Formats: sequence, structure tokens, C-alpha cells
Amino acid sequence: MKRASPVQLRQALEVAPKTVIVERHRYVSDWFETDKVEMDLEHTTYEFQYRFGPDWYLEAKRYDPSTDTWVSVEWSRGNSFNLSAPAYALAALGGRVTKFTCISAGMQFHKALAELLVRAKQMKSRAYSQAAERMALIAEAQEKRV
Repeated sequence: MKRASPVQLRQALEVAPKTVIVERHRYVSDWFETDKVEMDLEHTTYEFQYRFGPDWYLEAKRYDPSTDTWVSVEWSRGNSFNLSAPAYALAALGGRVTKFTCISAGMQFHKALAELLVRAKQMKSRAYSQAAERMALIAEAQEKRV
């Protein structure tokens, strides 16, 4: 089986999506539910906020060129939401995450942030390995056609 070259892998990974889906965990009436929210990767920046629980919440700002300002993104039920899978969300949003904050100095923010970054890095590594495997399979299929 022929392996994809690093250049082929980089090109395959550079075809970046314009949106990603993250899962939101929210309290509804007397129970919790998880749903999916589509995130823009082109015109929006994101902030992870560590809150009591411990939970990670996501806030967003979108650039409005008509007013030359950054405007808070409003989702249903407010301008932030509890992330169901924060490490996945961080890995998916990547460089669009511009800020990490904590609402209380009494919380172990640095420890929670370090754990989040490690988990997100592991997810990214796994995604890169899966992309390499896909490229190898594509190369193998192309060789068989020739």
C-alpha cells in the first residue's frame, strides 16, 4: 500500500470547512438535552469561559463590516451556551478560539485549561492520523485504476 506524501496530506487537510458542528448541553424544563449548533469558521471568533460545575461555555463575536465592530452572537436562550464536548469543540474551532476566561478566581482554572488543551490536542492528532489513513486508501484506489 502506497502512503500519501506529506504534501498530499497537507493539501487534503487544507481544504478546510467553513462551518463545524458542536454539541450544546442545556437545561430544558426539568431535564437536560444535547443538541447540535453550527459554528461559522470564517467571520466569527470564539471565547471559552470556565464556569462552576465545572463547565465550559462558548461565547462568540462576529465582525460586522458595515459598522466596523464586533457583535456578540445570539443563540436561542442567550449569547452563550454550555458545551457538551468542550475538547471536541476546541479541536474543531481551532484558531478561531481567541480567548479563555474564568468567572471566579477561586476555581482551578489553570488545571482545567491544561486538561482541556491536552484532550483537544489528542483529538487533533487522532483526526490527522485518520486523514493520513484516508489519503493512503485513496492513493491505493487510484493505483488500482491505473
